Amino acid sequence: MIRYLLLLLLVGALFAGMSTAWSQENAGKANQDAGDIFTPKDKDPEQKEEEKVIFRQLPELKLKGLLKLKGKKVLLYTGTFEPYQGLDLLVGSAPRLAKRFPDARFVLVGGTPAQVRQFEAQATAMGVRDRFVLTGTVPAQEIPAFIELATILLSTRREGTNTPSKIYTYLRSGKPLVATNLETHTQVLNGDVAVLTDNTAEGFAEGIADLLTSPERAQEIGRRAQAFAA
Repeated sequence: MIRYLLLLLLVGALFAGMSTAWSQENAGKANQDAGDIFTPKDKDPEQKEEEKVIFRQLPELKLKGLLKLKGKKVLLYTGTFEPYQGLDLLVGSAPRLAKRFPDARFVLVGGTPAQVRQFEAQATAMGVRDRFVLTGTVPAQEIPAFIELATILLSTRREGTNTPSKIYTYLRSGKPLVATNLETHTQVLNGDVAVLTDNTAEGFAEGIADLLTSPERAQEIGRRAQAFAA
């Protein structure tokens, strides 16, 4: 009787061990299979943040393709869309540049959805909506990817005395800069490191045209700006 009980216990222990081993092996396979399909980022279908493009991870040509800017000269503004930023200068500049530089596009990075819609309406009313690419607000760490694309950087601020912090980033980039000739800029900028323009659409358009028609001058201004900021 005792021998029979011991035999039952032995068989039970062997069965339990085999069951545990089988469970662990198949659980590992299940986890491995799941790992082939899911990543921590895509397990939650509601994670809309993961659907956003991470611009800084895209090569320049791919980013240009995404924004439909291949073969285009990129006139870049980054910042808020508040009235003091003077974005009306860009809307006013666009018709003056469209015929002379059909391959030029303004790229505006910033603005709330409502501000972007308002700007779109203004550009449409002027017949130049196709001259603008509007991204809306992007994280600060994405801005260098756009600066890398730029042919010319723009700062249209129309009032104020404090220097926009982006000016220092622009200078360090080595890209040529067009800015309004106001104290908000001239505390730092001068004619050697930027094209400083009248605070009008006509003046700003001429500043852009000056650099688009003279790539050598644009390159030299960018070089001097970078050395100035070093």
